[in-house]
Amino acid sequence: MAVRGVALLSDELYVLRVSGKSADVAVYETRSFTLERRLTVPGLRAACDLAACERSGRLFIANRCTDVIHTVRT
Repeated sequence: MAVRGVALLSDELYVLRVSGKSADVAVYETRSFTLERRLTVPGLRAACDLAACERSGRLFIANRCTDVIHTVRT
């Protein structure tokens, strides 16, 4: 599992993890860095970066295979 991106949103740290042809986002609580949950994004394969928007409360994940930006509401 390789880390391709990290983002901070509110009190949560989002870590984009890629392994082979699959990817997910691990969500950690920032005070204790305890894993809270994992997010799966349909169609996400070759994820290469992650960004967060505090105003919209969304994550944006770049997919280099399809040239698509996936949007995830947190």
